[in-house]
Amino acid sequence: MKKRNFNDGGTLVMTPPATANWINIFKSSFHKDDPKKVLKFSIELLFDKDAKNVEDSKSLKPLVEAWEVAKKKEWGDNVPRKCRSPFRDGDNEEDFEGDHYKGKWVVKFSTNDNPKFPAPTVYKKLPGEEQGYLKDPKELYSGCKVRVTGTAGAYTTGQNGVKFYLENVCKVAEGEPIEGVAQSHDARDDFGDIEETDEF
Repeated sequence: MKKRNFNDGGTLVMTPPATANWINIFKSSFHKDDPKKVLKFSIELLFDKDAKNVEDSKSLKPLVEAWEVAKKKEWGDNVPRKCRSPFRDGDNEEDFEGDHYKGKWVVKFSTNDNPKFPAPTVYKKLPGEEQGYLKDPKELYSGCKVRVTGTAGAYTTGQNGVKFYLENVCKVAEGEPIEGVAQSHDARDDFGDIEETDEF
């Protein structure tokens, strides 16, 4: 199998470790603006700020480069003045509530296709990372550490901007669960064990 070149100045990226938040990758949700339009799978990632501006962030350099390439591919040197960025400031209290957003860059990855959970050998293991196949949705929760692969792409429908499209998710370490955020859910827990003698 040919090795894919992540973070090589193109739009294909693999993120550094991030805190997972608002995980919605096991069951799709309706598009917030048009329930009849599309179904979405998504995950929100929280990255520690290491610079005042995202363009100067060393840890997010691969994502920033992919963002710039996507803009260049779509608009060349004529990027619209109002071009929405995929990077959001967790310290903006008008957009975010909760201490877990403070001091963070917030990046959302989403897709219309069911995300994959690939063999961990695709990823470069870092000290302290735990790698393995995801066997239970509950293993992935808001607060755990993940790495994500995806692509950056421009959109021009309604508004102009760049977003990140989700491909794969790999859990790399445990973390402190984020209170007040919905966790991954297994629908079987709603019903418990149903015995053959149960009456209907």
